[in-house]
Amino acid sequence: MADAQFVTKIIDSIVLDDSVADDGTSMSAKSMLTWLTRVYYNRRTKIDPLWNSVVVAGFDHQTKQPVLGCVNLLGYSWEDSIIGLHLFQCCIIGARFRLELRLGTGMGAHFGLAYMRGRKDAKKGASFTLAEAQEVIQKTMDTLYARDARSWREYEVIKVDASGVEKSAKQKANVAWKPFADYQQGRQH
Repeated sequence: MADAQFVTKIIDSIVLDDSVADDGTSMSAKSMLTWLTRVYYNRRTKIDPLWNSVVVAGFDHQTKQPVLGCVNLLGYSWEDSIIGLHLFQCCIIGARFRLELRLGTGMGAHFGLAYMRGRKDAKKGASFTLAEAQEVIQKTMDTLYARDARSWREYEVIKVDASGVEKSAKQKANVAWKPFADYQQGRQH
């Protein structure tokens, strides 16, 4: 079984256990992040790590704050405030769409976050509208796909806030390959 399938299976199992218990409680995003940290750390100590990173997003109704965290293959976890970027999965968290842009994994940590930080700095602390945030994500995903075309072109944007989770329709990265081809051929633009 692949590591991603294993993680999905154990998450489904714990969600089912919560449902069967029918005690009015369920695992929060913060609890899920902590639990996954223990699972990943346990596998690492057995010298059989899960070779993927997981981004957990949710909304804590007690503190009225979004939760965004990541667990890597070593069992290290960290939280950050608003946006998480995984190669072709993005999350916009929060009602005002502030892009804190510190959480990234895979190619997104190398290519995507630099562009997003630049856009955030240009806003000088002002919040992004939903349309602006989606435009930043579109440009970032275009760049990521251009740098690693072996990946899928499709991605989804997921918004998490106090009202719940909203997933967009599948979107596609748009890359104009002609300028790249001309550059490789040594032609002038």
